[in-house]
Amino acid sequence: MNSFIYDTLPTKRHFRHLVLQPGDGDDALIGELRTAHIDQALDFDAISYVWGSPLQVSEIECAGNSIRLTASLRDVLRSLRLPDKPKCLWADQICINQGDIAERSRQVALMADIYKKSKTTLVYLGKATPEEASNVASLLAEVNDLIRVQMGTLSSWDRVANVAPDDPITVDERWMSIGALTQRPWFDRVWVVQEAGLSSRPVILFGDLIFEWETVFRALKWVQLRATVIAYKFHLNWHGIHMDREEIWCGKEPSGTAAPWSFLDVMHASRQLQATEIRDHLFAFLGHPAASHPDTKQLIITPDYARDIAELHLEFATRYIQWTKNLDILSFVQEAGRLSSSWVPSWAAFDGSVLAQLGEAVYNAGGARVKTLPSFPVGGKGLNIEGVLLDDFHFLSPTFLESDFS
Repeated sequence: MNSFIYDTLPTKRHFRHLVLQPGDGDDALIGELRTAHIDQALDFDAISYVWGSPLQVSEIECAGNSIRLTASLRDVLRSLRLPDKPKCLWADQICINQGDIAERSRQVALMADIYKKSKTTLVYLGKATPEEASNVASLLAEVNDLIRVQMGTLSSWDRVANVAPDDPITVDERWMSIGALTQRPWFDRVWVVQEAGLSSRPVILFGDLIFEWETVFRALKWVQLRATVIAYKFHLNWHGIHMDREEIWCGKEPSGTAAPWSFLDVMHASRQLQATEIRDHLFAFLGHPAASHPDTKQLIITPDYARDIAELHLEFATRYIQWTKNLDILSFVQEAGRLSSSWVPSWAAFDGSVLAQLGEAVYNAGGARVKTLPSFPVGGKGLNIEGVLLDDFHFLSPTFLESDFS
């Protein structure tokens, strides 16, 4: 087959979705790409997955032509298609013309709306052995039943008891399968945070099983708050940014012992996540409520994969200070990934050495009220602020590492 040629989308608010034709097993993948306005009522599921190897080893037939696929998306589509009727899906690798940088940039600006509009977000974690899937399903059911009984109608974590160190559940080998689930690459990718966060109904696909998002993360919250011995014993590991999905994206009050997340906390946490494209550490969070101006709804930056990376970071930092009228962002400057402007944080590298450790922005020059707002030289990269000169630096050492104190 010849390569599929994408039509130009009519407006910035249009997107494509895939109608995946029925099939089974290793049957050839066949689908149809349709175009719709984002405000049009549609019934589709969005896919959240990891591209994996960039090698395109498979294909899907559309209008008699071929769209090349990575092995990861091939497996996702085979897992999701129905045996007897079409299924309407959205997957970035197919629905966005990846060879058109301008279209990619425009569609990234629309990404938040796509995941909000989707009926379900299908979080695909990959294949699992029958034993792994069975272990996860049975253990999640038991832990969630325990939580519901102890919480009662008040739904308060304060009513849930700590697990005794000698409780049989602390040595249950099924936790190894939960550990295998949390160690899937999906949890380490930057884009998936928004994809699951903005969804009205995220569900997790692990092997042949489907779990409601809350079923999985309620159990992990229980381990975090009431059964830490299990996490240590079975090496359960998950990124905290996935635990508080509703607090971060929906503005809900933190529950239990959770602390509120600021927009800069979310950006800082993403430094530890992986992205093939450095710019995605900025673009992947434009669906956050704080990424748009409260009055004009303008995005803090316009996605553009052709723009210089340092310029994008400078624009983000400048806009943040102008919008918030504070200097909190300076608490997040670090040595790693240093850009051309020393006061502008790079969000794509992580070394832990920031003033905002544990999410607390401690840089508070000027106090609670900044009397004189900073200014930015026209065409320059500086930050002009009024202050008090305390001293001069004559020497700056490298960042201290743990090994330096051995």
